[in-house]
Amino acid sequence: MPDRKERKHQPPELVVQSLLLHRSAAAASASAPSKEGKAATTDTNHRRGGRRRRRRRLLQVLSLSAFLVSWVANGEILQGISNGLLCPRSVPYDKPAAITWFSYNYMLLGFAVVYPYATRRRNWTMSFYVRCVWAGDLGPTKSILACAGISFALQVLNIFYIVGLGRITVSLSNAIYQLQTVFTVGLSVCLLGDKFVRSEAVGMLVSVVGVALIVLPPLLRGSESNGDDEEKEAPDGPSSDSAGPMMVGTMATLASAAIGGAYLVSWRIFDERRRRRRNPAATTAVNTPLEGFVDTLMTLAAIGLCNLTVGWITLPLLHWLGLEEFRLPPTPSHWWVLNWNGLVEFTFDASCAVAIYMTSPVVVAIASPLTIPLSLAADRALYGSAAAVETATGLSLWMGAALILFGVVLLETKPDVTTYCLRWHQRRKEGAECEIEEEPEHASIALGMLEDEGYMYGGVDPV
Repeated sequence: MPDRKERKHQPPELVVQSLLLHRSAAAASASAPSKEGKAATTDTNHRRGGRRRRRRRLLQVLSLSAFLVSWVANGEILQGISNGLLCPRSVPYDKPAAITWFSYNYMLLGFAVVYPYATRRRNWTMSFYVRCVWAGDLGPTKSILACAGISFALQVLNIFYIVGLGRITVSLSNAIYQLQTVFTVGLSVCLLGDKFVRSEAVGMLVSVVGVALIVLPPLLRGSESNGDDEEKEAPDGPSSDSAGPMMVGTMATLASAAIGGAYLVSWRIFDERRRRRRNPAATTAVNTPLEGFVDTLMTLAAIGLCNLTVGWITLPLLHWLGLEEFRLPPTPSHWWVLNWNGLVEFTFDASCAVAIYMTSPVVVAIASPLTIPLSLAADRALYGSAAAVETATGLSLWMGAALILFGVVLLETKPDVTTYCLRWHQRRKEGAECEIEEEPEHASIALGMLEDEGYMYGGVDPV
């Protein structure tokens, strides 16, 4: 810095500039941390980052566990209501449409998360969030109409699912329902024009084989037991057919899985139509994981609202067609069971959204086959040895579950099978070439050793 004599002969602008530079350099030197301070700060940040990663992994495991447990619990409660095991005085309430409509109304609880997020965290009005953020390019009217259509599709899905649970076990139902991924991929290729790769074809084939290994053994055992019963009974006497209801339950669950695939494709179309936001003020929140989680809960709440307002039409319609007689629960205690089922249904839907938010859709889809062993354990705990008659056991069960898991991994990750096969073939070719190159060297060494010992090639004795 120049002294006073030098500053007298300098222009005022240079003097001011030099003073400012001197002060900024002094402030930087005073605020610069030492090496020990830098090391301590780095160590503290590393520990905090490690704690955050461990906390996030724990939350991911907990969210996936809640998703799997709530899925199995939902199936067991629905089956317990249908067969009366979980109902008061073991009186069943076998009304799939009524149970579905009542339980889907609990999706309205999604507003309990959406409303605080929109009004407090984002400082928006609920009307602005619905019209400009959630509805997007599709608009609020078309979005609500789409949710109404999705709610009716979910009703049909759950009705088939409950009909299937009345005739097969939860573990067998969950194994069949894993084919939902196969139907989703097929409909995406046919309706949305997605590219179909070889890994998806292999995944479909492997998943179908895995489901067959779980489904066929109980069906074959049921047909054999029917043959034994017919031999023991009189020719004109009644025979209890157990393979027939099991086949009906299998087909109903398969139809539920197919509708589930259509539901996922329709959700994707609905989400893509709403992706671009029309209001610039809402662009600060788009394309973030938290907004995706809240957006999913808002869609579920809209589906629950449509189910409450217009979904009840299916109840008198099915009564008029003679498919399901409309009847209220037989006792007031049954309402408690239905309320618990509704809470579990919402917990399952919300935990699925949380698991996707904490991990990814691929991880959630890959973890879904784990419901097969969980539901098998639940069936054994509730029904004992009776569940083993209707479920594959031993090697076929675990091989089927492993094949389903492997098939879902192929369908969701879509690895390049052709590239892997070419690399494997190239490695084998290089290994074979190395063996061919090394063989003459070993042969010459062996021949030299024989000549040193005095033996000639061909086994001739030495002279």
